[in-house]
Amino acid sequence: MEQSGQNVTGAERAQGALSSVTVALRVLMAFRTTPSLGVTQVANMLSISRSTAHRMLSTLESMGFVVQDQGTRAYRTGPVLTEISLVALGEFGLNQTFKPFLRQVVSTTGETAHLAMLSGRSALFLDAIESPATIRAGSRVTTALPAECCAIGRAILSTFTDEQVRTLYPTDGALTKLSRASPDRVADLLDRLEEVRQRGWALNLGEAEAGLHAVAVPLQFPSVLPVLALSATGPAARLPEHRLHDIGRELVAIARRIMDVLALTEKR
Repeated sequence: MEQSGQNVTGAERAQGALSSVTVALRVLMAFRTTPSLGVTQVANMLSISRSTAHRMLSTLESMGFVVQDQGTRAYRTGPVLTEISLVALGEFGLNQTFKPFLRQVVSTTGETAHLAMLSGRSALFLDAIESPATIRAGSRVTTALPAECCAIGRAILSTFTDEQVRTLYPTDGALTKLSRASPDRVADLLDRLEEVRQRGWALNLGEAEAGLHAVAVPLQFPSVLPVLALSATGPAARLPEHRLHDIGRELVAIARRIMDVLALTEKR
């Protein structure tokens, strides 16, 4: 006589596997609105048991879809999701779409232009065109900087709510300090992000690297693409704060043109 645990049809096994996949996808989709989540938060958001949430997060972590902060024990998106985003951006025509605008930033400002996205708590640099000036900011393509320490990262973070930022940075210890000018406290970071929202652009006055200044604007799309940001970076001597504000307004205008182009592309 068969044991009850063995008396399972192929259809039932397939249905169980499908249910597990559905739960895993729902867990991943929860990160669309909150950059960092704990087991209990996921369980409550999706109305599943805490054990199911923990099992799914552990499985996703083992596959690189999420990573766990060893200090807070919260989970955030992992390298595999970043890779998928990059593939999606490539299919969308990243170089073809954004390259002309990077060139426009360089021709308008005379400084190095960068495009970046958020990966965990880091700004991942996707593309760049360097300034023709002899003394200039170099390309950071394929490298990452703590998002809280650079203009391009804070431009992206400014599209998050304060609650989402606090989830990503639950304590002051979660902040990275690259220079004396880097934010010391989460409260300081939130103040700076509010300034970005009010102005429309983020400033970096030597916070990532002494002697380098930068200004950046977010590019937030209505589609499935991640939030990106566009920046201009150059020597502090050439970019005093008043000039950064002028460039910020120029970048906002360029960002609007990008959104117009993408809107036309999506309609096709």
